[in-house]
Amino acid sequence: MQFARLICESPEAFAARKSEGTDRYTGAWRAYHKALLESGVFVAGDPLEVLETGTTIRIKEGERGVLGCTPRLRHCLKGVVTVR
Repeated sequence: MQFARLICESPEAFAARKSEGTDRYTGAWRAYHKALLESGVFVAGDPLEVLETGTTIRIKEGERGVLGCTPRLRHCLKGVVTVR
């Protein structure tokens, strides 16, 4: 069985990410990711590049509808990780 883990951050935390990973916050995420890899449960994962790339898709009666990003998710969802 696989599970999707939604990664939520405040807009401030998202903006504070540093690509070199020297800050404590990014370092903690990298350590968590490394632990997932080493344990063998990591399947896939991707961060959102910018807040505006998040969207909501609903399937109702076999028809897909793209609703765009809900205001709640736009301020929270920053990526997804799939684990087993």
